Amino acid sequence: MKHYRLKFLTLSIILGTVSAVNAFASDFQYQGLNYTIVSESRKICRLDKAPEGEKYSGDITVPETVENEGSTYTVESIEQEAFRFSAITSLIINAKISVLPKRICYSCNKLETIELPDGLEEIDEGAFYNCHSLVTVNLPQSLKILRRELFYACRSLKEIIIPDGAEIVDAYGVCYGCESLMSFHFPENYTSKVLNYNDMFNGCASLTEVTGCENIRINAIRTFSGCKSLNKIVIPHLSSNIENECYSGCIGLENIDFTSFIKDIEAQAFEWCSNLKSLTFGENFKGIGNKAFNQCFDIQTITCKNPEPVAISESAFTNTVYNNAVLIVPWRCADKYRNCAGWNLFKNIVETADVVEARTISFAENQLEMVEGKSLKIEATILPADASHFRIEWSASSEITIEEEEINKNIASCKVTPTKEGTYVLTVKCISDLTDEVLCQNMCVLTVKANILPTSMSVEISSTEVEVYQPVIITWTISPENYTEKCYINIGDHYTGIDPRIRRLSFYAEHTGTYDVGVSLVSAESGETLLYEPLELEVVHAGGIFDCGEGVIKVLVNYNGIKASIKANEGYTLHSVMENGIDVTAQFADEALVPVKSFPNFKIVFEKKEEGEIHEAENSNLKVLHHGNVIEVTGTKDENSPVTIYDEQGRVLIQTNRHEITLTTKGVHILLIEGRTFKFIN
Repeated sequence: MKHYRLKFLTLSIILGTVSAVNAFASDFQYQGLNYTIVSESRKICRLDKAPEGEKYSGDITVPETVENEGSTYTVESIEQEAFRFSAITSLIINAKISVLPKRICYSCNKLETIELPDGLEEIDEGAFYNCHSLVTVNLPQSLKILRRELFYACRSLKEIIIPDGAEIVDAYGVCYGCESLMSFHFPENYTSKVLNYNDMFNGCASLTEVTGCENIRINAIRTFSGCKSLNKIVIPHLSSNIENECYSGCIGLENIDFTSFIKDIEAQAFEWCSNLKSLTFGENFKGIGNKAFNQCFDIQTITCKNPEPVAISESAFTNTVYNNAVLIVPWRCADKYRNCAGWNLFKNIVETADVVEARTISFAENQLEMVEGKSLKIEATILPADASHFRIEWSASSEITIEEEEINKNIASCKVTPTKEGTYVLTVKCISDLTDEVLCQNMCVLTVKANILPTSMSVEISSTEVEVYQPVIITWTISPENYTEKCYINIGDHYTGIDPRIRRLSFYAEHTGTYDVGVSLVSAESGETLLYEPLELEVVHAGGIFDCGEGVIKVLVNYNGIKASIKANEGYTLHSVMENGIDVTAQFADEALVPVKSFPNFKIVFEKKEEGEIHEAENSNLKVLHHGNVIEVTGTKDENSPVTIYDEQGRVLIQTNRHEITLTTKGVHILLIEGRTFKFIN
């Protein structure tokens, strides 16, 4: 057994060695490069890696065509990692390839320049990974797809321009560690469905600008981490948050304004941004994550424009910032921030001293109609919208009760209730909190009418007893017609909130039963029922009665489903009921009402009550006797006369010379013998 295993292992090693050698075997060499013939008939070849133990070096040009043994071959592809770890210094590709393969120049530390062919459509991931000496790359306009880690650790590269029409389908680490990269340009109006921008510019210490990224979510995990020269953050239109460690270590940032789109700042997003001096958060700001500004010791001012503070992580800032920085909040909002978790750690909270004077205050309408005793909310708009340091005063005659409400941004409102009919003036003033002078004012005329209540209601219904799906019409009239109470109509529990001015409702019931369709007139303000007229609607069965002369079939439809009954008329009896070939006669015995799943589709046979044959020929000697399911024929001219039995549709059921026949089917049968017909029911 041991001897066998040794043989097996030895064979495996030999096969592995042969396989490795074959992996690097090319068909021919041309100008120092190795090629494999892909198609001899089409004269197509592929550029290969250097043989095992060898490396390409120096200036490399990949031609469009190559020669071998008198034949010309077109170079249409390049092997993956073709120049991996090689000592090449420049690369010119003239071959008409569409895809630059994965990691083609992986760790080519001496490579300085690359020229790519027109017609190239895709550059696979890590194509120039760790090419430390690469200074310039001109990406052709034909490019459509670029993949992750494309320029990873290309620390000499200074500028990258992505051509129009190209998309980075996975942006992870595309420029990671490009220490000399100063600018990166997406195409104008660039859009992409890519969500993974993690580490895209991580460690790009010289990066100062990224353009064309207004429509992509680029503020991802560590996207700009370690970008020491970046002096402003990138805020695309689509970004509502800045993800974990996105700008960590960006020591060039000093003043950041988040007022445009940003709502959330996640954990450690700006950790170690040690030169940050000021932060501004907008009105829609929602929160700050753990250690978002950890180790940012030099923050001096933080301005929050949201009048409603949202809780933030207690570790968002360092203790130095909590103790020394000034937190500036909207006017009259300091107490809110002092009582909000996270913000309450700041020792110095002040309200903004910026004053924007209110210039106008206006009503949507300057003339309003009201009803005595009924309240109305009235709003006034202050402009400009960012006006500050003002208060609102409302005034009117003693017949008008005013309840002031809080100002919501630049909208002031109050609830007014007139106690007497007449015409009144409501005045609103905007007064400076700093000087007490009236900055602007406006007036609204209130015409108050007497409150007229509805006193009676008459109701009519087209019918109090209907069948299912039969239309019913209810009409109503309310007196007096000039009532001022705001009301709505309810009909039973099924129709509510109807405008009384409609005066008419048409409907139908879907099930049988007794329905409460009482009509109520309800106050829209108090919900109190002012008037009520009781009504009941009886919805009787729906279905049909079918009389075929020999019997009656009834179909009943109600809330319990569909039922059917079968009754024979006088002189007949119910012989059989067949449903889909199944005898269900017993279910309908005694005229029983039988539940059915759908409208009945039965084959029903009624039988006359007379005994014996149903039809007899004139020849009194020829008789057909029917007893049970047996047919007996007597008195024939020929004892072997053929017998044919049909069903009602004329289909032949039996053909025989026997004159005693046992039937196996139910229903109406027609027997033909010696030119005579007999009809009977089995």
